[in-house]
Amino acid sequence: MDTETKTVLGLPEIKNTACAIFARTRKRASYRTYNNQVTDACDIDKLETDNTGEHTTYGHLLLENIRDVRHYLRKIKYEIPTLAEHYKPFIPPTEKQALRFKTTKHYGINPHPGDKRVTLTTKVSKLGLTNAQKHKFLLLVGPRYNPATDELKMTEDKAQTIMENKKLLSDTLDRLLAEAKNNDDMFEDIPLTFPHHKPKTVHKFPEEWLPKPQQQQQQQ
Repeated sequence: MDTETKTVLGLPEIKNTACAIFARTRKRASYRTYNNQVTDACDIDKLETDNTGEHTTYGHLLLENIRDVRHYLRKIKYEIPTLAEHYKPFIPPTEKQALRFKTTKHYGINPHPGDKRVTLTTKVSKLGLTNAQKHKFLLLVGPRYNPATDELKMTEDKAQTIMENKKLLSDTLDRLLAEAKNNDDMFEDIPLTFPHHKPKTVHKFPEEWLPKPQQQQQQQ
C-alpha cells in the first residue's frame, strides 16, 4: 500500500527557502544560513538606508516637465524676436496661380497613410476655357466638379511623397485641359448634368419673427 508523505513547513523553513531562492536569483554570493538562522541580507528590518539621493519616478517626471518649460521659455526670449528678420509681405496669387494644394499632417502616428495625400482645388472659370471647351472639360472631370461653387477638386495619394502626388495631380490636370482643347470631338451632343450634386436648401429667416421697432424701444 502506497503512502504519501506530506511535509508541513513552518514559518522559519518557508523564510529560509524564500531567502535562498532570492539569493540565487540575484546572485548574491554573500548569502549564508547557519543553524536555520536568516542572515541580515534577507531581513527587511535590517536593510541599509538608501543614501544615494536618487529621485523617485515622480521626481524625474517633474524635472522633465521643468526642462520642457524652460526650453520653450528660452525660445520665447531668444528665438521669437529674431523672426522679424524673416518677415515677408503677403502677395495675393495672380490669375495665373489658380491652383491650390492642400496637405494634412497627422501627429501621433508616424508614418500616417494620410500624410502623403494631396488635394488640388481650383476654379474652373480661371482655367481660360471657352464655353465649348468648358463643356467638354466638365464632362471629363465628372463628379469632381461642384457647380454650386464652380470648384474642381481632385485628390491623389498613390505616390509615396507629397511632391510626387502634387506632380501627378498637375500632370492629370494638364492632360484634362489638353483633351478639352482638342477640337476633334467636343461632345456637344452630350448634355451636361450633375446628378452627384445635391444643392442645399438655405432657409431664410422669417421676417414676421423679427421684433418690431416699438418692441425694440420697449426693450431698451
